[in-house]
Amino acid sequence: TTIVREYPEDFGPGKEAYYPVPAPDSKALYDKYATKAQGEKGVTFVGRLATYRYYNMDQVVAMALTEYEKLKAR
Repeated sequence: TTIVREYPEDFGPGKEAYYPVPAPDSKALYDKYATKAQGEKGVTFVGRLATYRYYNMDQVVAMALTEYEKLKAR
């Protein structure tokens, strides 16, 4: 059995970033992927990578289930 505890804190010099740190070049790359993804037929993008946002896992699961219900209703 392994028990792990994390104690996130504000990011600063010399500290590890526990959450994504937005950067202009990353956002520009995401915008390119998002534009390309819009042209994909029969593919649904959801979650963190689809929106370039940080979500807690419960939020991502809820988002996926909501999208599933929409797709099922088609």
